Amino acid sequence: LQEFWHQNEQLHSLYQRIFEEEGYHLFVTPRTRNRGDGLLTAVRTADFEILDAQHIEFRDCGDRVAQMVHLRPKGSSAHPECLLVNTHLLFPHNANSTLIRLRECFKILEFLEAYIGRQRLSCLPIVMCGDWNGPKTGQGAKFMRSQ
Repeated sequence: LQEFWHQNEQLHSLYQRIFEEEGYHLFVTPRTRNRGDGLLTAVRTADFEILDAQHIEFRDCGDRVAQMVHLRPKGSSAHPECLLVNTHLLFPHNANSTLIRLRECFKILEFLEAYIGRQRLSCLPIVMCGDWNGPKTGQGAKFMRSQ
């Protein structure tokens, strides 16, 4: 989820209770500079072993973030580990927004490259999701597909 209002204690508790009752583990990444919202990723623990989870802070003008969860499917060795990335990129306020979103995409890829190197991971699937705030034909999407 994007724009998850984690500072609203009632909402946060409601999501946590409902998701945990259904067998999910929640990861919340707040936006930087004490913004009230952020990201929420829910992983069903009956289906996946959670190997790691990391916050990715862009430290840019939009206080945007991403989160990465390193997962291994349970019950089958035929399926590889994967990295799940959730993000919410800057809204296109003006012409500069495209450049900022491209920089945010680059920061995600830089983080993933460093993480994969530190963990000595071989080729593995990376699932990217979230609110990219741009069309699938836009510069951010084109850049991500080229990588």
